[in-house]
Amino acid sequence: MKGEREVEISASTAWIFYILAVAILHNSKLAAGDPQHSGRRLADNPSGFITLDCGLPEGSSYTDTTSGINYISDATFVDTGISRSISPKIKDAGRYTRYLRSFPEGIRNCYTINNITGGSKYLIRATFFYGNYDGIDKPPEFDLHIGANMWDTVKFDDANISVWKELIHVLPLNYIQVCLVNKSQGTPFISTIELRQLQNTSYTNTSGSLALRYAADVYDRSWSLYKRDSWTELSTNLSIEIPDSSKTYKPPSIVMSTAVTPKDDSAPLEFSWELYDDESEYYMYMYFAEVVRLKTNQSRSFNISFNGELRYGPVAPSYLSANTISINGSPQPIGSGKKMNGFSIFKTEKSTLPPIINAFEIYSVKYFKQPETHKEDVDSITEIKSIYGIKRNWQGDPCGPKAYFWEGLNCSYDDSNPPRIISLNFSSSGLTGEISADISNLVMLQILSYAKSNIQDVSLESIQRQYTYPELLRITNNFSSILGTNMGLIYEYMAKGDLEAHLSDDKKGNILTWEQRLRIATDAAQGLEYLHHGCKPPIVHRDVNCTNILLNDTFQAKLADFGLSKIFPTDSAALCYESNRLTEKTDVYSFGVVLLKIITGRSIIGRTHDNTHISQWVSSMLSNGDIRNIADPRMPGNLDVNSVWKAVEIAMLCASPASARRPNMSQVVVELKECLATEVDPIELMVNMDLTTDVNPLAR
Repeated sequence: MKGEREVEISASTAWIFYILAVAILHNSKLAAGDPQHSGRRLADNPSGFITLDCGLPEGSSYTDTTSGINYISDATFVDTGISRSISPKIKDAGRYTRYLRSFPEGIRNCYTINNITGGSKYLIRATFFYGNYDGIDKPPEFDLHIGANMWDTVKFDDANISVWKELIHVLPLNYIQVCLVNKSQGTPFISTIELRQLQNTSYTNTSGSLALRYAADVYDRSWSLYKRDSWTELSTNLSIEIPDSSKTYKPPSIVMSTAVTPKDDSAPLEFSWELYDDESEYYMYMYFAEVVRLKTNQSRSFNISFNGELRYGPVAPSYLSANTISINGSPQPIGSGKKMNGFSIFKTEKSTLPPIINAFEIYSVKYFKQPETHKEDVDSITEIKSIYGIKRNWQGDPCGPKAYFWEGLNCSYDDSNPPRIISLNFSSSGLTGEISADISNLVMLQILSYAKSNIQDVSLESIQRQYTYPELLRITNNFSSILGTNMGLIYEYMAKGDLEAHLSDDKKGNILTWEQRLRIATDAAQGLEYLHHGCKPPIVHRDVNCTNILLNDTFQAKLADFGLSKIFPTDSAALCYESNRLTEKTDVYSFGVVLLKIITGRSIIGRTHDNTHISQWVSSMLSNGDIRNIADPRMPGNLDVNSVWKAVEIAMLCASPASARRPNMSQVVVELKECLATEVDPIELMVNMDLTTDVNPLAR
């Protein structure tokens, strides 16, 4: 059977891709009132849970007596739609299906749910129960979107059947948009929206959702009973321990307390499913626990194969202790290109008992590449909408997908950056009052059109621009305003701020990936190399630190704050200042310390009582051969140990107490590029790193 649930996993790339669950366990469509559908009971309503009963009168709320979960009205999360009730003839519907919100107007209608934790992982569930609310006994078909990407199509095979969709998504921002899109096949509607905050360490490679809600699942996941006539059921009344190896996934003890084994002791346990297409890729997780105490002369061990190829084993389940196994064996999904995929669990030669299994999850990968609109543009245009009370159907992501971008907007699109708003047309909007200052925050805006008279369209220049020397003379009144002695600095706008903010322990939201960190380090190293070897005469920066490394929209790094920079002599015998003896090797040392912080994410001076310097801490870790624990544990994805090791070696050489041992910045750049080449395509690296120039800056 093909299912209706989708889940999502985060990749180390800039794109987010989704996983569609294959419901070989159970179809996700359930009859309303089915006791299994509401058969869950949580000890309390955990923090990070948001549960909307769509269509419930504004200000209303209730606690579901079965699940113990608190439901609130959706009225404050959506601007459109009308509240409706299912047919009174349906008596056995769960309370949360009695109301729904219908959207008879507009092509796309969206919820915006705030008060979530950006950078955290959430289980998102949307429920749809038609209940003949409109009296025509014909359920609609419509699309469901998350932000700028399509999630799934909602369709009903039976007007009396409930459908729900599930996904697990790392939310990069502090809000999420859930949208319903009219396909001219009936009026879209929705019954509930549920968000469940998960631990970020759970489902590192994939995310799970199964068909039915089951008791005592701390993540409020859905589980379904799956059995065959050729299997024998095993169970225990005792609790199943969830050891550290399985705490990431936290399978409920009640789920793990049941298992199946083949009736024929020599037969394997087999599972198979049909591919959606020839390019399908899958993730599979299996859960094992021995639920019967074996006798002294009994043993149970088995192997697991995929399409006839051994994938894992031997497995010997522990008594009353859960074990979670990823059949993929790596972060990469499995895929065969065959029409059918299948797993076989078969006992080993030494095993006296047949294999068992307690639970499993299967997902196929579905990729989406539509990035959402740049956050600063979203914040600005949303504030403009609020200030002016714009009545247009401005809902969901402003620029995406392209087929549904907001009326009156035009956006720029490319494959590597989020869409940006480049034109804004207020014609026929009936706006009054002053022009909102938020319009100036749309930094990529080129054209602003409106009709307060016969005023022509206004063409706006980008705030991000270069200034000529004559312009600077005019702006400063021939440099008559003296801020400091014969120095003036103008920086371009760097949207991502400084590097320090992205490495600090209290940083919220996205954590820099290893590839991003290597790119930033390489950019900064090239900046220093240019000062030391590209300028005539050379310049020493004198203040290299993380707050002076600024990041633009694409996380390209540029050196800042040259206020203390000095021209130093070219004579190698006189590289030191008479007053403070700062040389180019001083910059190299400072860069080494910065690189160590980029790698580790730690403070330069430890916060323990002994105030250990970061280089001393790294040195002690290296002496124990502990390279993995040197890298910032918050970094997403799997790290190339060799790449990390090489970067640490470069940093430690730069931060050497003896200046003679420190390399020059040209050597550092070469080494970092080699390090980065292991993470990215060499051609892409060559293009991105081609920063050569024939123009040298004049001495200041």
